[in-house]
Parts: sequence; C-alpha cells; structure tokens
Amino acid sequence: MAASLRPSSSSHRSSSSPPVLRTTELAVLGATSRTFRCREIATDLPVTLRAYVQEAYPGTVVTVDVLQEKVLKKGRYIDGNIRASRIDIPALKLRPLALSPMGLSDPEEMLDLWIDWGHLPDDVVEEPDEDDDRSLLERVKPEALPSLCREVLQAGPRPIYEMEQVIPGMSPRDDWDPVSEAAELMEEGGWPLAFRILHGLLSQDLRCLDAYSHLGSGIFHRNSSVDGAVNYYEIGVAIGDSFLHHLWQGEPPDRRSYLLPWGLIDNRPYLRCLQGLALCRWRQNRWDDAIRLFTDLFWLDPADRLGAGETLALLESRSPWSPFH
Repeated sequence: MAASLRPSSSSHRSSSSPPVLRTTELAVLGATSRTFRCREIATDLPVTLRAYVQEAYPGTVVTVDVLQEKVLKKGRYIDGNIRASRIDIPALKLRPLALSPMGLSDPEEMLDLWIDWGHLPDDVVEEPDEDDDRSLLERVKPEALPSLCREVLQAGPRPIYEMEQVIPGMSPRDDWDPVSEAAELMEEGGWPLAFRILHGLLSQDLRCLDAYSHLGSGIFHRNSSVDGAVNYYEIGVAIGDSFLHHLWQGEPPDRRSYLLPWGLIDNRPYLRCLQGLALCRWRQNRWDDAIRLFTDLFWLDPADRLGAGETLALLESRSPWSPFH
C-alpha cells in the first residue's frame, strides 16, 4: 500500500552542493523542528536525518540523497536532501491494531433511528392496518428513501467492529489525555506546544491515529490551503486501512462491507482522519473523491454523527467548501 506525496521543492541541488555519497530510503518514525528519527529500509538500522529546510511526515518513506554520514555517541546521523516521499505502510512494520467484533448491524433498527432523529420523514413507511403484522422494514416505501439510505438497508446486516485506539504512555487509570490537551491548546492558540505533544506521541507509536487527525485539523482550520493537513490525514487513513484490508470484500479500499460506528469511541480517530481527508478533497474541488469519501463515512456510520448525508447534498450541487458549512 504505497502512495506518492509531492517531492520536496528543495530536492534539486545547485552546482555548489556537496557530492551525493549514496541514495537511500528511510522510514520516518518521528520529527522535530530540525531532525527526523528514521529507520533505514535497506539495513533496518536507526538513523537520524538532518534535512534542514525540508519537510517529512511521520509515517512516510523518504528517498534521500546522502551528502554526509557519521556515527556519533548518540547514533548514526545523515545529512541529506529529500528527493521524494511516499506512503508505504508495510515498510513501517507496524503491529496491527486490534479489531473487536461487536455483532451485526440491524437494518430495521437503523431505519427506526433515521425516522426518530428526523433524517427521514414518517411517511417513508406505510401505516400498518389493524391486522398488519409486517415489520417496519417490510412496510418501507423504497421509492421514498434517499438512494444512499436505500442501498444501506438493502445491504442487510453487516459486521460491526471497534478499532483499537493507541495513545502512547496513557493507561486507563490516567486522568491526563495528551491528545485532548493538545486539542485544547490549539483552540487557545497554543499551536507550537500542541504540535510538539502530538509529534511526541507519533514518535512513540505511529499507530496513534488521533495525533494525525488533530495535526491535520489544526492545519486545516489555521491555513488558507490544505497543504500539510492533507498529508497527515492521508497517512492516518492509510494506517487505519492497512489494519482493515482483511475485511475488504469489494474494490479496495472497501469501507462498505462492515461498520465502524462513531458511537464506539475508539473508532473515532480513524473516522476523524477519513472525514478530514474528505473535507480536504472538497476544499480542493476534487468532487468525485470527496463524494466517495463522504459516502464511505455514511456506510461506516449510518447513524451519521459526522453529517456525511448533508455534506453529500452540498457536494452533489457542487457547492464550494466554506468554513461556515
């Protein structure tokens, strides 16, 4: 599972640059403002990369032109230029996140919920006669249902899962949640400290999907473009997908053969990454990609706590993204 990210704008060397000693590939495991903690793919050895004016995102694999290499007491260091970057989850050698089976979905229960919550009008089902023993699902008027709701109901019962959530260093007995603290800091304008907290979590465990979702969200709402935000969201989604692929039955990535409901709290980091990526595609006017991703969100969580149904109506009418939606 590999996807290309845009190469660094600084990858072209001037005639005065030092010669390239060799070219290597590094899995980026952590980042600070000046260095990147990595593992060299070819040797499986740890290495610190110094590529001062370039960006690399934790959870990616970068191709590096090595300009200088030395071994110090603290380990091996490389100075170099990042030529290209890609998402390649197998190269990270991550331990899979557990998926806990939570039974099967009940289409009739979902239909009843849509009606109770006002997502559907009452008249989508026929009024029962006095001797009518048909179930709610049997009384539904298919032509009165939005096409997406109709497809979800016709799919029948599907398996429900809850994805393991990883927050490094936190135990169930802890009151302190570093992800929540980082989110509060962002709201208060403390972005630099929030950035360090979230990157610190990723440096301990790249499977902390909520760190990706909040880094993406912080940049998305702070910047005039989606640059940076989309990278974090893409990596978070790719890591989550890598642990879900054995469930896929349709064309990959298949997010319609099972449910990951928002109501199961540990599913939220992955769903937030997926929603963030969908919002980036909307903001980029990549209509088909945005529609596909928001449709996937609805299938994963038909209760639609993230408002995918309403967003899809805006996308179908080609309404541009706005922070006021």
